[in-house]
Amino acid sequence: ITLIIFYACSTSNRDSYIGYWLEDEKKLSKVLEIKKEGDKLYLKSEDYASPAMYNKEDKTLSAEFWNGLASITLILNLLEDPKKMKMSIGNKSTSFSKISKEEALKHQAEYEAYYNPDFFIGEWKSEIEKESPLKVIKEDNDYYYVGGFLGKYKLSYNTKTHEMKTNIGFSTVTIRRSGEKEITVYGKT
Repeated sequence: ITLIIFYACSTSNRDSYIGYWLEDEKKLSKVLEIKKEGDKLYLKSEDYASPAMYNKEDKTLSAEFWNGLASITLILNLLEDPKKMKMSIGNKSTSFSKISKEEALKHQAEYEAYYNPDFFIGEWKSEIEKESPLKVIKEDNDYYYVGGFLGKYKLSYNTKTHEMKTNIGFSTVTIRRSGEKEITVYGKT
């Protein structure tokens, strides 16, 4: 009987992680889902999916990801409030709040709408008086920077950084959304 009670308690602690989580104090962040498939837990977000291990001793959940350069370990701790969680990566951490599936779907739709690359289409007037407007067009599924005498240059959209980029000669032009109706453009050689 003691073993059954111990297993039930450890499972309920582990199962408290299951659900949808949203980073606190960040207007737009990706929803993190922790789900159970069979007897295993998984972390899932727009950018990654990974199996997670529950540590019964310290009641934490951990997962490893590969960022292209190194393996990164995430440690998740439920706080006293079971609807609050802390995620740590090395010596940095951030807090999350548990949300319903409906809230997660709504937030994900808002996130995708805000970072839709079609936002960049149009003419953008510079704050500098003598500069010509920046023009971005879309043809089929491709985006282009149209720069007067410079011609037309294909833009690539990075879904992780949410930036449009193109190379013009030896320079890279980067366009980033910086507000509800504002962009920031910068060039680097």
